[in-house]
Amino acid sequence: MLIQNVVKKASEILGLTFDPTDAKNAETAALIGCADTVYGEIVSDYFPLLFEEEILFDGDGRGETENFTKRLLYIVSLKSGEKTVKYTVFPDAIHAENVRNTVLTVRYAYIPDKIEELTAETELNTGVSERCFALGIASEYCLLNGMFNESVLYDKRFKDSLQAASRKRGEIKIKRRNWVG
Repeated sequence: MLIQNVVKKASEILGLTFDPTDAKNAETAALIGCADTVYGEIVSDYFPLLFEEEILFDGDGRGETENFTKRLLYIVSLKSGEKTVKYTVFPDAIHAENVRNTVLTVRYAYIPDKIEELTAETELNTGVSERCFALGIASEYCLLNGMFNESVLYDKRFKDSLQAASRKRGEIKIKRRNWVG
């Protein structure tokens, strides 16, 4: 999802004029900052971005989080082949139980890079629409500018839209029943 499109929709919702060629404009910069905040909220609270990689755990069973490719939000699983490994998380490392000098597969949720430009793309591949994202930006923008009533309104719409996107979509099956006759 291209940030420029989302910021444009947020501008339309807020009734602001949007000029994509003037990204240094204070209003546009504020909208980009709001987009970063909302993006962080979406991936940390609703639709986590997951990544899997192999990390070397040293002789003490310690894997340094600074060796991770992405910024760690939380660990989903730690495995050695198909076997799940118990672990403890510390601020700067993960300690794997009964594992020494081994490469383990770590699956974790991560925090995406900061959005700083209109040309940035999100890594969302979920049911979050551009409009949903834009409602979150509108809410943040209103909050920053002291328009608290409008912020509450847009925040409710944003949260409702996220809830709708998070519901499981699919075929509805009704259990077959025998009729009593």
